[in-house]
Amino acid sequence: MPSGTDVRLDTDLLALLRDHLPREFHHTPALIRKALDIVSRGYISAKDLVNRVEPLANLLQVMQHLMSHNGHLKTAIIP
Repeated sequence: MPSGTDVRLDTDLLALLRDHLPREFHHTPALIRKALDIVSRGYISAKDLVNRVEPLANLLQVMQHLMSHNGHLKTAIIP
């Protein structure tokens, strides 16, 4: 949609569907703390979770690559 486009929503329907809509950030701060604790204690290696490492300058190319559904689900972006 072009910038500035207005969209009408049925907020009653949205409220009913909110638990079924996918959300990008669905982890709570407590879950993030627990995950970081598991990694910091060495139970798992963060390296096991990263498919590739790219510099921040390549962010656009990384995003395009991820959108191609190529299997690289976790790419570390290094500033």
